[in-house]
Amino acid sequence: MKLNSIYIAESHDSFRGILAEHLRSNYYVRDFSRFSTAVRMMEESEPDLFIFSLPDDIHRSVESLQEYKRSLKFQHIPLLVLAGQPFREIQTACYAAGADACLERPFGLTQLNPLVAALLRNREASYAHARRRSLLPASYSNMVMEDEFFMQKVNRFLGN
Repeated sequence: MKLNSIYIAESHDSFRGILAEHLRSNYYVRDFSRFSTAVRMMEESEPDLFIFSLPDDIHRSVESLQEYKRSLKFQHIPLLVLAGQPFREIQTACYAAGADACLERPFGLTQLNPLVAALLRNREASYAHARRRSLLPASYSNMVMEDEFFMQKVNRFLGN
């Protein structure tokens, strides 16, 4: 049976190591110290879930999340954001940017397991729905993607 893959982007080495080690017992995990590196690697091999720990520069990070979730290449990949204080404000901004879930730091690793499992289950349902409606990027379907902006307009027109 193929293990689901998870990418983790976390700038703190020790915390990234703890997260990766904990999740490796059930998933294939790749960890990165930078968000941009993880996204670049997704061009080659797409994960089933992306976990991103917000660094101190919240505003710039939220903009990066918005770009990531607007991309037709990545919008179907669930995004779990790990955020610190002030959590309510950050959580609102992350959901507005397209995050699928937010978890407040510090958290217990036992809180992480059911959330990851639920996001992966929802990903499978979303993937099947998008494939039926031909909304996935060219790498997933037979359509040729001439212009990503045009395809975003089509998706909005169809109600997504």
